[in-house]
Amino acid sequence: MRMRPHLLTSLGRIFSTWLLRCMAFTHVLVTATNSHSHTINHARSCNVQPCGAADQHQEYGRTAICLTGYPRSLFANVSDMDIVRAGFRHWLKHWDWATHNGTKLHARYPNNLLATALQNNVFGPLAKYGGFDLFVLRTGRVRNATTGVLPPPISAPEWNGGYDALQPNSTNWRGEPNNMILFDKGEQHSLQYNESDPRWRNSYGARKWRNSRGAHVLTKITVQTLLHMALDQQLCNQMVQNYSARTQIKYAYKMRLRPDMAFVAPMPPLHTLDFGNRNAPNVLVSSGKVWPGGNQDTFGVGEADVMDVYFDRLPYLHTDSWMDGRVGWTTEGFLEHYLKSRMNATIREHDSIQAVTVRTKGFVRGLTAGTSELAKYIASTGGG
Repeated sequence: MRMRPHLLTSLGRIFSTWLLRCMAFTHVLVTATNSHSHTINHARSCNVQPCGAADQHQEYGRTAICLTGYPRSLFANVSDMDIVRAGFRHWLKHWDWATHNGTKLHARYPNNLLATALQNNVFGPLAKYGGFDLFVLRTGRVRNATTGVLPPPISAPEWNGGYDALQPNSTNWRGEPNNMILFDKGEQHSLQYNESDPRWRNSYGARKWRNSRGAHVLTKITVQTLLHMALDQQLCNQMVQNYSARTQIKYAYKMRLRPDMAFVAPMPPLHTLDFGNRNAPNVLVSSGKVWPGGNQDTFGVGEADVMDVYFDRLPYLHTDSWMDGRVGWTTEGFLEHYLKSRMNATIREHDSIQAVTVRTKGFVRGLTAGTSELAKYIASTGGG
């Protein structure tokens, strides 16, 4: 199935706009961080293979983390978390898993559970070795369907800290700082797709609503959620690539992260994991023994060139023949097929990567606040 030319042009225009914004943002960021220029310059030639390092350090490499998604759980109070439906009750009996037996509460935001767990169980282990840069794509804002008003960026309670609670305050083994780069997506528009293509109504999310009142609009919500999820990952990786080109920092690994994931055990050192080989690479995901819930596309880590393919799947959602006639296809299944067909890569669970998905009360899968409002706006204007 081939995509209509005007759809490709529209997608290209949207992506080009974001690309230019990313490039401009990266220029501002690097200009504003001249105080760290010595560290950045040192990393230019020594990041993946450290200069003059001892043999045991030769395989350390820096990690680029892409964090995308609606931050409802990251910004939530524990009392707002849906511990019954999400099966999270067991982990709220105590916070030892997030705080290392209470010794490592978040210094500035001790009541932010998810940020505490990320700082201790993901960022901390990465900082011990090659270090990391965290790239955060702030969720897009959607114009109110009734008033036409664009709301302010989503914010968190002061006690919670929001994205600021993710700010690293650490260095890697060579003393180079770990950084967070935040980029505002801005206004989120409807993404075009061929509504007559049966792949969309055959998707798992759309099939779930097919007998519901307002199924047509609910299908739009589902498709927009799916497309924006893929677009956000693509945009975030473009931020990483622009930043890397600007600073000459080379990344050995890249990681996909969501703000509703609670890591319940420390991440193992990445240089000790089996990422396969050039002919048969692996993308590692969290353990299904800890959380058996669609782990294939909630988290992923792999070598940088493999993850570049992982992050760049948006165009193939429109064109890949794998969805043709496949009723009830899922994003997890598509991702597995896509990686295998593009570079013979396999998604593998790793029992030492332990995380659970945290939902807030009232959450309905596929109906995010942004895309719900977007679908209302689409319906009110007759667009699609």
